[in-house]
Amino acid sequence: MGRFWMVFVEGGGSPTHRHATRQQAEAEAERLAEKTGRRAFVLAAVSCCEVTRVRWSPVGEAEQDVPF
Repeated sequence: MGRFWMVFVEGGGSPTHRHATRQQAEAEAERLAEKTGRRAFVLAAVSCCEVTRVRWSPVGEAEQDVPF
């Protein structure tokens, strides 16, 4: 995943669309500001956090013959 930008309109909902360039996000921010009469902010993704591993832990003794 590369860098992307999103537009947040003050008093609006959460941003959902990723813009591939800053210029695209700025054009959308301008459009939304004109449409809503509210300030629109261009947000840049600067970092990402994700869980990438699942850890399994044994519980009690392992059964040799599982009945199903």
